[in-house]
Amino acid sequence: MIIPPGDYLYRLYMLIRRYGGLCIADEIQTGLGRCGTAWWGFQTQGVFPDFVTIGKPIGNGYPMAAVITTQHIARRFRLLDPDLAQYGSNPLVCAIGLAVLNVIEKEKYLLHARTLGRVLLDGFRALQQKHRLIGDVRGIGLWIGVEMVSDRLRKTPSKEVAELLAYRLKERRVIIGFDGPDRNVMTITPPLCFSTENAHGLVSLFGELLTEIEDDIDSGRPMATNPSAIYSAFGSRQQMLLEDILVDRTFPGEEQPQVLNSIHDLQELD
Repeated sequence: MIIPPGDYLYRLYMLIRRYGGLCIADEIQTGLGRCGTAWWGFQTQGVFPDFVTIGKPIGNGYPMAAVITTQHIARRFRLLDPDLAQYGSNPLVCAIGLAVLNVIEKEKYLLHARTLGRVLLDGFRALQQKHRLIGDVRGIGLWIGVEMVSDRLRKTPSKEVAELLAYRLKERRVIIGFDGPDRNVMTITPPLCFSTENAHGLVSLFGELLTEIEDDIDSGRPMATNPSAIYSAFGSRQQMLLEDILVDRTFPGEEQPQVLNSIHDLQELD
């Protein structure tokens, strides 16, 4: 989760278009007001893409997505594939998407995301001054990354701390993933209806758990975790789905997982 320099996308779009390319803005995480200052993340950079892709948030729980483009490009697609409507929508899905857009606008969620984002950023930056395991806090609106490190001066990424923190948060009924090339950035992307009370509670819980982890490190206690549970919640989605089918997971102290060798074994369990 990196906030690019102010002219980064403008220069990048210019370079792509110079060579005849089309620009796609993936707004699955940053769109629909989450940035707080605009409906779409690309607007914060002053650019206009050729395509905009939107994922699950536009359905607010209903399985839908959207691809937005210009009329000129859409007509070209129609010429190439007259059956393109095969992938089109239906009146129910359109009504759901419009309802979500109306709620975001009517309930002023852009302003809410901007205001609450400042609360979260201020809270996590205050934690950064107290906890050596936080290497950086960055973000915009309700799209925030908290980078976990083992050495703040060297900014050494710590996937292990991120995994442990994610697992302990999950034990406290808070689901937060971690991402990035080194899998050490906690991704804070709460729903737009997140309240100020929720934000203060999240920051407080972060601080409490980081204190526990730092105490474990200082005392030499092993940072015990449940790797299977962590992997199940945050690991590779493709392999996670496969393993969830083939393995009956258990927690520490329980019987060892029973490995299922085939679909027939799975049917026998049923």
